[in-house]
Amino acid sequence: EESFAGAKFSSAILPPEMIEKIETDQVQGFLKYWKVQNDKDLDKKVAPKIYLEQGTVKARYVVKSFRADEEGKPVEEGLPHKLVHASESIDLWSLGVLAFTLLTGEPLIPSTRDDDCASGAAMHFLHSWGTQPEVLIELFKKIEDNAACDLVWKLLQREPGKRKTIEDLLKSHPFFHPQSVENALPRPAIFENLLFYGRYKFFDGPPEHRSQTSVVFRAQDLDKQADYSAIFDKADKDKNGNLDRQELEKIASSIGLNPELFLRGSDTTSKFTVLRPRVIIF
Repeated sequence: EESFAGAKFSSAILPPEMIEKIETDQVQGFLKYWKVQNDKDLDKKVAPKIYLEQGTVKARYVVKSFRADEEGKPVEEGLPHKLVHASESIDLWSLGVLAFTLLTGEPLIPSTRDDDCASGAAMHFLHSWGTQPEVLIELFKKIEDNAACDLVWKLLQREPGKRKTIEDLLKSHPFFHPQSVENALPRPAIFENLLFYGRYKFFDGPPEHRSQTSVVFRAQDLDKQADYSAIFDKADKDKNGNLDRQELEKIASSIGLNPELFLRGSDTTSKFTVLRPRVIIF
């Protein structure tokens, strides 16, 4: 049986993949989804948090949580996001958050006494983890021990698949085996990784640019990356997994298409099989 994360949560210890940015026109539907619970405390806990820049609303964030029906099954209809499967990688992130707090005496993310994000700014920081490497470097500098710094860094990876498992860490990490300290990255190397590999995602360049001695990489700036999946889901009004002509016209400019050129020669009844993207490579 499938198991999903987020039924109960403390948002300040959740990983980035558990935070969703929602659009203004999704707010009422989201609040309506939760209103059936008739629980004011829960309403307050799950309510979208607003992120402001210079007094202007820039984003609204929610946790990818859900309610269950009478049989205990997740209710997905009405949610503006997909459910996230429960996994060890989520627990690894939470362990990294706890380790950071124990080692520094302060929370990783500004939080309430219930360990929920204290503001929209806190959720924005979590959602965009790794795209502001200078801020992360200052956080990691607060961990004085090199091995401990490396341990937390290996747990707080943005990509779930890159988080080291407990088994691997206990087996060989220098935090647990001081004699193997050479296995830990020196602090400057950690900061360099945060600076370049946190904000940028690298892809192999075109084959024609390769040689026996060199290869070209392309760097995608994650801080400026459009969320194409969110754009698609918002446009897919009938939720059938495809976009028809009308739906596609509305988002063409958002995905860099010229509607007049792209749709030329198509009639209004045409159906475009534009599948929801899993990975977008610029």
